[in-house]
Amino acid sequence: MLYLITLFALAAASPAFGAHPNAKGISIPLKERTLPTEDGMAYLEALAHQTNQNAVRYLTKEQKTRVLKKPDSSIKARNPPLDRSRTTGAWTAEIQIGSPPQYFDAVLSTGSMHTWVISSTCVAEECSSNKKYDPSKSTTGMKVSNEFTVKYTSGLTVSGPVYSDTVTVGGFSVESQIFTSVNQVQGLSPGVELTVLGLAVSHKASHTNPTFIDTLTYYKQISHRIFSIYLSSVFDSELYIGGTNPEKHHGEVYYLPRQDNTFWSVEGIASVNSEVRYKGKMVLDSGLPTIIGPIDSVKLWWDMVPGARSCKPEICGALGFFLFPCDNAPSFSFTFDEHEFTFAPEELILDRLQSHPGECVGAIHRTKTLKDRWILGTRFMKSVYTVFDADKSQVGFATPV
Repeated sequence: MLYLITLFALAAASPAFGAHPNAKGISIPLKERTLPTEDGMAYLEALAHQTNQNAVRYLTKEQKTRVLKKPDSSIKARNPPLDRSRTTGAWTAEIQIGSPPQYFDAVLSTGSMHTWVISSTCVAEECSSNKKYDPSKSTTGMKVSNEFTVKYTSGLTVSGPVYSDTVTVGGFSVESQIFTSVNQVQGLSPGVELTVLGLAVSHKASHTNPTFIDTLTYYKQISHRIFSIYLSSVFDSELYIGGTNPEKHHGEVYYLPRQDNTFWSVEGIASVNSEVRYKGKMVLDSGLPTIIGPIDSVKLWWDMVPGARSCKPEICGALGFFLFPCDNAPSFSFTFDEHEFTFAPEELILDRLQSHPGECVGAIHRTKTLKDRWILGTRFMKSVYTVFDADKSQVGFATPV
């Protein structure tokens, strides 16, 4: 309720409340984050750690209780020397928090409503590589509540007080945006930054924890709660807030109704070598670098790939990955309401391990955490222009340029 009182008070006094020149949308450049690694195994361990952090979001409350009691033991914490870097599939946008602004590179997460940033009061070793938010240096920062805590199945725990402050992303700036200033961290992978821009679906609790998109709409800086993501291997990736960018896709956008009130989920089909291997719910999560699914359905998918085999933890660093012949990558596709999007075979290659020449690690892998859905991360979004329309409760797909 404090947030609403503050927001209404600011709306009455602020010149930003009303028509805004950016109401038709604006492009915000994205860049792919790099992760320091020692070798291929360390890289895959870090991805597995990140995957489990994401997967737990899609459990019911009862499932979370069971899983969180027993962190995933398949992830081996080696803390290797860090001497080179790889791109992780985590895409970031520069955001500014406070007055005067403090700058951060925030990972886009369509799987989380929460915007997070590490606090200047965090003294844990895991916080050492992060840029930190210092509320004492902001004239517009205000503490809203004392504690917010999230626990992940990987063993990661983050907590801290909730603040409101001025947040700027691209050409958009809003007052009293809610976010968590994390001052306690356990289990964060070495070298990983925690700043997150939450872009998940708003639900009944959004009046106390509005997303950045919600706040923009409230202040009428955009006309509708809609944004689009275009990811590219070159330097023109973007988050487009307020609509779609026709310069980034071919043809029309095909829309499907969202399947639940919590996540950006649709009904879809996953095929490999022209054979349907999964049909059901799929969730779009830009905070996930790969594509993951339940143990059984992902195994059925890989059974159609000649030479594919399950990758042992001592090879890949964690359970759930598959190896396949690099020179025999299959054709694969995803279909939504009869609209098929075909992927280049090389998009299936997640990594090449020096210890196993000729074999590649697949970008589609499995986790015991999920039971009834696949999660489509940025590996999917690099090949499909994706639109998130909260006002009309729909998700759109188009062929990227």
